[in-house]
Amino acid sequence: MRVSMVVICSLVALAGCGSSSTADEFAGVEVEEAGKEDSARRPTAMGALLPNRPRTGELAPLTSGYHLYTFEGRPGWIARFQVDSADYETYVRVTTPSGRRLSDKGDVLHPIDKNYFALVDLELPEAGTYTVLATSARNMGLFPFGTSRGRYVVEASVDAPCRLGDTRACPSGTTYLHHPDDPAGTGSCEAADGCGFSPCE
Repeated sequence: MRVSMVVICSLVALAGCGSSSTADEFAGVEVEEAGKEDSARRPTAMGALLPNRPRTGELAPLTSGYHLYTFEGRPGWIARFQVDSADYETYVRVTTPSGRRLSDKGDVLHPIDKNYFALVDLELPEAGTYTVLATSARNMGLFPFGTSRGRYVVEASVDAPCRLGDTRACPSGTTYLHHPDDPAGTGSCEAADGCGFSPCE
């Protein structure tokens, strides 16, 4: 069911759907509110999240329970924001530059290994700085008293179609690659290391 949901969500701008079919029960939790202190009232600033470059973080009770990343996006990019963990039920919230919120509480990827993943799929509607909140569902329910402990991986997977000569459309760390079978000159943005968006073998 998740596979079909992902396909649908990727085609609809601001659909805001991952696995969740109901309203976000934590929509009213203002984690990003200004003037708060780390985890006891404010998320830990984790810095920039680059396209197709996973980052690993670790939640700790009371001192680091809510992690906030920034992501520079452009209109038309198809993006998936995903948080995975084997230690707790994950939660991700993506806020657009204009303040629209999209979120998901993680499902279990596999019933045996209990790997949880939460994701938001969307076509980016505007240019600017997006914020990505990575935490656990339990921490959201107990905010501001985060109690989860363990590691997670967060990634912004981006499909950024572009046209020949329009290198500005490509995310940082990628380069334009022309599709020779397309006379219209369309191509895609690939990782500058020549490995595409997949890890090098």
